[in-house]
Amino acid sequence: MIVARIVLLLSWMIPDVVSWLATTPQTRRTTALAATMVIGTNTTAVSFEKQTRTPLVTLDELHSRKDSLKEKEFITGPVWSLHTRESFCRIIDAQRDTQQLTVVKFHAHYCKTCQRMSIPFKLLRKTYEQIQFVRLEATEDFSSDQLRSLGVTSFPFLHIYRGSHCVASFAGGGPYFRRKLQDTVEECLKRDNWEDFYEEYQSYIEENAQARARLMEESS
Repeated sequence: MIVARIVLLLSWMIPDVVSWLATTPQTRRTTALAATMVIGTNTTAVSFEKQTRTPLVTLDELHSRKDSLKEKEFITGPVWSLHTRESFCRIIDAQRDTQQLTVVKFHAHYCKTCQRMSIPFKLLRKTYEQIQFVRLEATEDFSSDQLRSLGVTSFPFLHIYRGSHCVASFAGGGPYFRRKLQDTVEECLKRDNWEDFYEEYQSYIEENAQARARLMEESS
């Protein structure tokens, strides 16, 4: 049994290690930046699914065999913790006419990768006190279709909002999660041509806004 577990663990680790060794540090950083700024597409998410190991296809089965946990929203240290579709939509829509940056991590309580990402996520919140960090437990009040409508195809998954506009979207996990998220946040903080960005990615931003509107309708 122990040998079998070791073999399984190595089978998961070796492809990522080989891929990591085959790239230079500059290539890794450039690839991460290119991926994170492509919003609203499933291509980025799929490319990281092998790292997350937690596909959304298990959600419907989870709902069918387990009662949802009691609804709750609270602050865990420096990070907001949300559990419902309505609370997620309201916290984003509340920033509609602002330039506030909000980082949302779509989290599953059974996901080991999500748990490992919790510490670097909180550390980044301490680094960027002006940014709102949110952990959304996405297995209690979301269906698989609802998550996919937001472009979420695996756990953990990250959205970054400027005001109520989704300006970055990517899958979490992997050894460079913190650097990837930090690089994307820095890119958002430094960008000054937001009007051009909104125009270029208008269809993706509107798609995300429409998905959130449907979530609110289904919650009422």
